[in-house]
Amino acid sequence: MIDQLYEHLETIRDVSVDRALAAALPTADAAALTRIARLLLTRGEPAGTIGLVLHFHRLPRALQQEVVAHVPALYRPLREAAGRTRGEGPANVVEIVHRAADAHLTYLVADQLRHNDEPLRRRASACLLELAYRAATSDDPDVLPSFDATAAGYIASALDEAVRAYARHKQEPVLLAAMAMLPRPVPGLATLLERDRRHPAVRAAAKLIERAEHWPAVRAAVALIHLDPLRPACCTGLRRAAAAGQAGSALAHHHLLCIGAVAHAVARIDRPQSLLPRPEQLPHLPPHEARGLGAWLSSLGFEPGERIAQLAGLATLPDAAARLFALRRLMQLADDAGAASVAAAHDAIADACDDAALPTARLALRYLIARRYAGLSRLLARLLNSPHPTLRRIAADQLAPLGFARLWELWPKLEASRRLAAAQALIKIDPNFHRQLAEKLRVDDRRARLRALSMIHGLNQGPFFEAALVELAASDDEVVASAAVRALGSAEGPAAVESLEAALEHPDARVRANAVEALSQVRSTRHVQKLVHMAQADDAGRPRANAIDALMQMRTSDAIQGLARMLADPRATHRASALWLVQHAQMLTLARYVAEMSLNDPDADIRGRAKRVIGDMIEQLNQPEAGLSSAAG
Repeated sequence: MIDQLYEHLETIRDVSVDRALAAALPTADAAALTRIARLLLTRGEPAGTIGLVLHFHRLPRALQQEVVAHVPALYRPLREAAGRTRGEGPANVVEIVHRAADAHLTYLVADQLRHNDEPLRRRASACLLELAYRAATSDDPDVLPSFDATAAGYIASALDEAVRAYARHKQEPVLLAAMAMLPRPVPGLATLLERDRRHPAVRAAAKLIERAEHWPAVRAAVALIHLDPLRPACCTGLRRAAAAGQAGSALAHHHLLCIGAVAHAVARIDRPQSLLPRPEQLPHLPPHEARGLGAWLSSLGFEPGERIAQLAGLATLPDAAARLFALRRLMQLADDAGAASVAAAHDAIADACDDAALPTARLALRYLIARRYAGLSRLLARLLNSPHPTLRRIAADQLAPLGFARLWELWPKLEASRRLAAAQALIKIDPNFHRQLAEKLRVDDRRARLRALSMIHGLNQGPFFEAALVELAASDDEVVASAAVRALGSAEGPAAVESLEAALEHPDARVRANAVEALSQVRSTRHVQKLVHMAQADDAGRPRANAIDALMQMRTSDAIQGLARMLADPRATHRASALWLVQHAQMLTLARYVAEMSLNDPDADIRGRAKRVIGDMIEQLNQPEAGLSSAAG
């Protein structure tokens, strides 16, 4: 019978039916209560569903959840029930909004703060605080709020009115809720803080911030530190949070330091070290907190040297992004600091080149290269052994030109052994070494060409420059041509040999002399007849002596005879060159000729040189090894 009655009521569309059903809720038993409530939800008429709100506290838990699930269809009944001054309606509205977490209805909860019932005000403020927590931006940027921006705006608007009415309800959770919404603007809170320093809300907010027992208060200490009424409380709160290891919310909201007024207030805080985590806490900071340390260190009132040291200390942070942010702050500080601090900042940045994260190490190196860091050469040399292949390549690319320029500059001043060692090391790391040296051969500066040719000869790099050397060997400049011919001695290609053989007939004596020496290096024998002719009839002493020396190395019979004739040549220059060759080749068998020259040569200089050669021969004879060697020869 009762089931038929309910079925019949479902077919009647009359407001009086909904009102009758709602009126039956307080006296219905459990079974009837459930049937009536579901019937009212199905009909959806405000005249009936308001009963569900007013008697929500009577409903079973499962039925309450069904009502909460229908909240979007209950806005009007909720609004009417919230305005009732008697009964459980307002309290039920707070509970329903709390469980539904519907931001659009937050204003209904805020309205209850004007109610004279203290328990209801506490429940309303607690509901607002929980909604604010869910709408607040998390300290961790990877965690998204539960509400979108529109819903969070509804909550902020309701909190704005609640803060304005603080003098009436005095609910601290409302202030915490407003602080949790920061840095989203809550105009009511801002107005009170800026215009009415004696307002209870201002004093209460200051105490909450000063105690720093809740993360919204720590966040507010950063966001509101620029306001004069709260500055002392903010400083105290930040210190307490740091001492307790609870400064994470402040560190995570380092972006607030981009606000000029906030940054200015933070810079004025005394004892800035007390606002930072202790050194032993740094390795345990969550990444989103550690990433704010660089910004805080840059904003706090440290001396430049201390700030640099503090930022450099962040290189031990486990989070790569935190180390990168600290490096960027160091770079900014180095660009803005005075001369006394730039060097220290650059040294700290140089240490970042050893960072385990490639982006950080690469950025540090690129920065120092661009700023022409004073210790760049040493740094690049160290980074040649970096575990990062990219850094090794950059270091080699940068060090090579620096090394070539340095070697080029010092080449005339270095000893032969140091020249060779430096150049060999440079060739290994500089793939552009030969290109840079080739560019020096093409310049019009004669001295530059001669130095380049000297380097090619000294380093035996002729094979890399054979074509260019052949071209320069035919130069009209005899000095350049002679240097090119000498350098061709390390090039053994057919073109080099052909060029050197042609140089044996060059009109300049230096070119011919160098050609003979170079040909002795390539070990070609096609030019023996030319050497024999030069040994007998060359007009200049040095080419003739070199030709005889080359023939001696080939062990030809013409060599000793040619040298003896040269010692007796009527031209003093030829006799001087012959004496040089005797001394150079240690020809003890010609000692008799040299002794006669030291006594009878018509030229005093030749006599003096001959005496020195005889003295050297005697010294050689007094050395057993040399004597045996000469005897064997």
